[in-house]
Amino acid sequence: MLIGIASQIDDARHELQRLVDGSFGDVLRTIGVGRALQRTAGIGAQSVVVVTNDVEWLPDHVALVTYFACNEAIQNAMKHAGPAATIDVDIRLLDDQNGSRVEFSVADDGVGCDQGRLEAGHGIRALSHRLDEVGGTLVATSEPGCGTRLTGTIPVMR
Repeated sequence: MLIGIASQIDDARHELQRLVDGSFGDVLRTIGVGRALQRTAGIGAQSVVVVTNDVEWLPDHVALVTYFACNEAIQNAMKHAGPAATIDVDIRLLDDQNGSRVEFSVADDGVGCDQGRLEAGHGIRALSHRLDEVGGTLVATSEPGCGTRLTGTIPVMR
């Protein structure tokens, strides 16, 4: 088990180095947003299930924003949902009358919290602000005993 944890830490360290040196976009192009999220989520104790639909090709900036938004939402769920929580991530590319966009959802079945407390949290406000900067949106919902769900959209310019 310790060898597995050491390997996960080593992988995370290498991915952080790629991010710092600007080559993380290459990683996302190679393995995809879903696999990258599954790898980083594997470090936590909670079960994380990542499902992707039609997001194999995304412009680099959209892939990066999607990855970081979902990763932050996963980290928040790992921190606040409780050790027995399951975290489900769904990422899809939609093309319709509203244009092309990535829609993602990160939901947990954990302890949840009061909606006011959720909205007052610094992490949710910062994530919402980051998505707003790229023309995206974020909706966060929670209820005590019913888990938390973050749903976001990011426009895709092709």
